[in-house]
Amino acid sequence: MFRFKQSGFTLVELLIVIVLMGLTSSVVLPNMWKQFEQVKRYSEKQQLTSLLRYAKQYAVYSGKKLEIKVADNSVEVREAKEPAKQDISKSSESVSNVVNMLTKTPEQESEGEVKEDKPLKLVSFSYIGFEEEATFEVSSKTYFLDKQVTFVNINSQQRETIQF
Repeated sequence: MFRFKQSGFTLVELLIVIVLMGLTSSVVLPNMWKQFEQVKRYSEKQQLTSLLRYAKQYAVYSGKKLEIKVADNSVEVREAKEPAKQDISKSSESVSNVVNMLTKTPEQESEGEVKEDKPLKLVSFSYIGFEEEATFEVSSKTYFLDKQVTFVNINSQQRETIQF
């Protein structure tokens, strides 16, 4: 009558293929994870470079002085605090302004404008860090002066320097 021809793989053949795939993946996967960490570090280095360039260009275009604070594993860019310059002349307006400032009650001060000191940019990194805290000032006057930031790769403890 009918003859059935058996086709397919035996259990032994399937087990051999699975074992070979396991051995191959045990060799390939650790190298892939190392490359993944290298790509993440490179990406964070590029992000840091871009942030520093952004700060310089923002300072030039806005005409403001910026402060770049580097600490632990984060970089913060904010407008630099400049001392308030008040020209106190002997005119009646200036004297009345000074008197008003001195006689304000706490309720009147809280009703006034409260300016929050928020950073323009704040970036935290997971693969790079900074050994010591440093602050750089950037403005249109210091645009052409080169500054250096040294960071450490957290896993390998290698130091790298970026010039901006």
